[in-house]
Amino acid sequence: MENSIFFRNCKFFRCGFAKSRMWWHIKRVFQKEKVRKMKIAVSCTQDQVAPALTMTGALAVFEVENGAVRRTVHRVCADSSPQAVAEKLLADDVDLVICGRVSAEAGTVLTNAGIMFIAGISGAPRTVVERYLDGTLPLDGGR
Repeated sequence: MENSIFFRNCKFFRCGFAKSRMWWHIKRVFQKEKVRKMKIAVSCTQDQVAPALTMTGALAVFEVENGAVRRTVHRVCADSSPQAVAEKLLADDVDLVICGRVSAEAGTVLTNAGIMFIAGISGAPRTVVERYLDGTLPLDGGR
C-alpha cells in the first residue's frame, strides 16, 4: 500500500483534492488484483458504530470481494489502547477502519501503521460498510 494516508483530523483532508485522491487510491488498490479484495474494520458496540475507536475493544471485520461483503468476523481486543487495536488490525490485514471518533494518539498510531480511517460515522456497521462501498458514505464524517 502507498504511504499516502488521509484522515479526518488533517486540514488537507477537508479539501476536495484529498477526498478525490483517497478514492483514486482505493480504486488503484482494487485494480492491482484481478479479484478485488479489501478488509474493512468497524469499531462497534452492540449493533452500532462505537462513539470512539478505543472505547470498546470490539471490531467487526468485513471481508469485501468485488464490491460485496463476503464474510464478517467479530474480533475483541482485551486491551483497548490505540497500540493494541492497531496491532490487532495489522494482524487481520485490515485496509480501512470506520469509526465514530479518533483521538490524536489513535490517529497517529493508525497512520504510522499504514491504515486508512474514516471518523465521525454513526449507524449500523453493515449499513455503514455498504454505504462506503456504494460511495454514499461521507468521507469527512458528514461535515
